Amino acid sequence: MNNRKLFTLLLTGGILVSANFIACSKGGDDNPQPVDPCAGKAIVITATPTSSNGCGAPSGSIAVSATGSTGFTYKLNAAGSYQAAGLFNGLAAGAYTVFVKDADGCEKSQAVTVGATGASFTINAATTPTNGCGTTTGGITITATGSTGFTYKLNAGGTYQASNSFTGLAEGSYTVFVKDGSGCENSQAVTVVAGAPGAKFSAVRTLLNARCISCHSGTAPAAGKDWSNNCVVVANKALINNRAVIIGDMPQGGPTLSAAEKAIITDWINAGGQLTN
Repeated sequence: MNNRKLFTLLLTGGILVSANFIACSKGGDDNPQPVDPCAGKAIVITATPTSSNGCGAPSGSIAVSATGSTGFTYKLNAAGSYQAAGLFNGLAAGAYTVFVKDADGCEKSQAVTVGATGASFTINAATTPTNGCGTTTGGITITATGSTGFTYKLNAGGTYQASNSFTGLAEGSYTVFVKDGSGCENSQAVTVVAGAPGAKFSAVRTLLNARCISCHSGTAPAAGKDWSNNCVVVANKALINNRAVIIGDMPQGGPTLSAAEKAIITDWINAGGQLTN
């Protein structure tokens, strides 16, 4: 844009002379724009991440430095605040953006990813069935691989312990937890079931079915003892042994059990007298 200026000169003899001068700015504009302080700057960011432990409290970090200007300040992510230090600690694994600003307000950013360390570990829970009939004889043994320093607990409300074995358990659903030395935790759902009837118990049941079931079954079994129910047999093993083996007066109305039949009961009792024996 041209800048026109009008000058009037009074010459000797009373003659007026007017001259119109045109002045131009270097850029062709009489209002030149201010110089951009960031023009031509080549700010280079170096961001060095340190991985966070895969478990436990976030422990990652990002160290930021910059070249190409002076008076740098630094911030983490767009919502952060600029600070003098170029180090950001206590970071979880994930994606971040670091920003750098120099003394003239020139800003540059760079994406950074903080990784995670600590290999995941696996757990395997092996169960021991109960002896059935409401007993608390089940167990869980846990094996963990892929890390070190393991401790173990049973269910969320439990307490971590050094032993990997839990005993005295009833039938039911459980969750086992394992934690390694760096605080990484893993869990697995486990079900403890009742054991299947053992061979000695099954032999006793076969004997009772053959010799006693006519009296000890149905809606009104003799003495209220229904030998068709496995757990009733287990609960009354002492009674069965006493009447059929020691006293030897059962079944009523005879014939009484033979020595071989009595041995079937004795063998089961000596083995523990449980459903699973």
